[in-house]
Amino acid sequence: MRVSTALHRLLSPVITAALLVAPAASAQSATAPASTPQKLTLPGTPFGVVTSPDGRFAFASLSGPTQGIAVVERRVDGPHLLRVVPTAGGAFGLAVSRDGRTLLAAVQPQGVAFIDAHKAESSDADPVLGYVSLGDDAGAIEVHFSKDERLVFSSEENVEKIAVIDVEKALKSDFGASSVVGEVPVEQLPVGLAVSPNGRYLYVTSEEADAGTPGYDPTVCNIPAGSGTRPGAQGTITVIDIRRAGVDPATSIVSRAYAGCVPVRIVLSPGGEVAWVSQRAANALGAFSTARLLSDPEHALISATPVGVSPVGVQVFAGGLLVAVANSNRFADDPGTVSIVDATRALLGRKSAVLATLNVGVFPREWALSPLGDKLYLTEFRSSTLDVFDTAGLIHDILLGKITP
Repeated sequence: MRVSTALHRLLSPVITAALLVAPAASAQSATAPASTPQKLTLPGTPFGVVTSPDGRFAFASLSGPTQGIAVVERRVDGPHLLRVVPTAGGAFGLAVSRDGRTLLAAVQPQGVAFIDAHKAESSDADPVLGYVSLGDDAGAIEVHFSKDERLVFSSEENVEKIAVIDVEKALKSDFGASSVVGEVPVEQLPVGLAVSPNGRYLYVTSEEADAGTPGYDPTVCNIPAGSGTRPGAQGTITVIDIRRAGVDPATSIVSRAYAGCVPVRIVLSPGGEVAWVSQRAANALGAFSTARLLSDPEHALISATPVGVSPVGVQVFAGGLLVAVANSNRFADDPGTVSIVDATRALLGRKSAVLATLNVGVFPREWALSPLGDKLYLTEFRSSTLDVFDTAGLIHDILLGKITP
């Protein structure tokens, strides 16, 4: 299936712009399809990935045999592993400040690590500034700055809470316990975090609702468990008032909506009107109206687009026209895939919304988009690999029909 003429017209300026900022040379074979990613082997199992604001570096979190932050330099001939910054435990979700000075990492069991990103990019021996402890059993999995970067949020997967950290207090107290403002109670297995463009709201995905949540149905989903499945409830999106969370986290919840079977990651469209959510047990990409999440949560779902097996990572790119989905296939040892979704068609509920499917390594997990939008970074958890896609080449092959659903 080729893309529509309308989308072709919309994407053409995007691919032109991406080509203008792309490096002049590439280590990739001249005979390889333009959509083939460059691959960098990492010494551990990579989970999260973020880029520096200037686009020169990418940071990938590592657990497994090597625990820390892989610092990857973007060079003309491809990505280069510069160093690994050791952390006191396995590193998972990442976030970086707008000025590029501070890198955050969810580290288990320590909590949230504060890292001097500029020192990490150099040969400094120890860029780790300190850890804000969330308790050994918290299971910190993702981190996110508030828009004004006064607060840090961490999803505590094991205890059904979102920790709220005061950045100034953390720095002044040598990362003491007093920097934790408090915790927002959410549902089971909270993971995904997203902040609205206006900075007012935090959106949280939890994999399963609690039994006391109104409308709870413990049998509506078939959730992978071991070699089979088990019945379970839908997960949720919780909307949190950020200003209130900085004062009294326990009373900061604005609304809650059911979000399909095992919602795990959430990203917003460029204007914040749509929340894109990977629904892992439904093999789907859900689209939710952020306005309705506030005003009419029961009808916030716009559409659910079938993608690959066990989708996890989600990344909006090409100015919001396209959505990349990492289909983890995490309950098998087989390689995963990537789905490239036409955002407009998905919002309309069209069956033809998936424009292309690409084969990747084992357990593709998290995405990052370079600041100029010309590169997509993808971690392959079980393949211990960082993939780097050229977005211009990816769009080029989609437009020419070289990669198909």
